[in-house]
Amino acid sequence: MPIKKARQVRADHVEKAAKFWSLNPGYKGFRDSTRYDVIINGESFPPKAIVSISRELAKLGDMPPSSFAGAKDGKWHEMLKNLGFRIVPKGLVVTDYHEMGEAASIPADIEDIEDEYCDNPTMRATMVLARLGQGKYRKELLSLWDDQCAVTGCSILPVLRASHAKPWCKSNDNERLDPNNGIPLVATLDALFDAGLIGFDEKGHMHVSKELRDKELLKGVPNVLRKNPTSAQALYLKEHLSSVFQKDDF
Repeated sequence: MPIKKARQVRADHVEKAAKFWSLNPGYKGFRDSTRYDVIINGESFPPKAIVSISRELAKLGDMPPSSFAGAKDGKWHEMLKNLGFRIVPKGLVVTDYHEMGEAASIPADIEDIEDEYCDNPTMRATMVLARLGQGKYRKELLSLWDDQCAVTGCSILPVLRASHAKPWCKSNDNERLDPNNGIPLVATLDALFDAGLIGFDEKGHMHVSKELRDKELLKGVPNVLRKNPTSAQALYLKEHLSSVFQKDDF
């Protein structure tokens, strides 16, 4: 007797749900999203509606709008991400590289910080600066790399960026303020790193995604970090390769 496979939402259910929503906007009382969209075949859709319709198609039962009440960035976002779909801030213009990376969510993240720390102005300011790659976080991160780009050695501070390696949305507050959670990079490399088009392993070797079609951007650029990452830095870089880097099978 063949083993019965457990029912689950698949990527094809999500794509069919998108087509269904396009023909039936407002289905079961769902509305367009106000803060985030899910990108499906280059178009934007409301995540909650797509999840509900996808569950129906997978014969798992639907989730009416009331099922999502009170949840912020709920588990349905993670479900869609795990199936290979991008969750982006509302109104983001999608590019050939799917989106502009973690930096695209900065406005929404800062809004969340202001809500969460409304009664603690000191912590609120610290977290906002960290999200922007500034303040104490930036100073300590740069110090770990001798105030130079971790790849090129450029020491012109205004052109260096201090983005997080482990995504802000997946980090706890300690990780968000940890200077090991990131590497200083010149603006061009930082944009590629942020979008998951390059990454670095625990030995500091650069990985280049096949999604990066313009390889000229890396012409003459060293393909390894200037020094081996510490064990703490290596853990964050591993997380970046796992959850941000656009793998060949993405």
